[in-house]
Formats: sequence, structure tokens, C-alpha cells
Amino acid sequence: MNAIESGHTYFNLHKTLIAKAMILGFSQVSKNKNVGVLLQKSLQVKNKHIDIFSSLLIKDNLHLPKSCQTGVTY
Repeated sequence: MNAIESGHTYFNLHKTLIAKAMILGFSQVSKNKNVGVLLQKSLQVKNKHIDIFSSLLIKDNLHLPKSCQTGVTY
């Protein structure tokens, strides 16, 4: 993986981690059951993306961005 590809992968992983934290927060306060189900499905998709991007960076011994989910309570 070259520098540009690794930079884009890192950025996409960081963006996905932020989106996951936001979706998690919205799913906790959603009053509509259908919206909650949709947000849970989107969390599953975000987890798959995180696994893919993380595996690409780990394969080339590159570090991963920190998760920003610590601010979201479960």
C-alpha cells in the first residue's frame, strides 16, 4: 500500500469511527422504533467497514485512529 492509499484508508476509518459514535448516540435517544431499527442496521454496516479498514492498516503495520465512542454512554 502506498502513502496515498494508506492516508485515504486512515481518513475513511477515522470518518467511519466518528459516524459510528454519532449513530450510536442517535439510536439511544430515538423514540421511533423504526428509526431505532434502521440505526442498528447502520451500526452493523459501520462495524463491517471498521473491520475492513482496520485490517488493511494492520496488514501494513500502520497504527489505527482512536475510537471516539468513549463519549457515548451505552
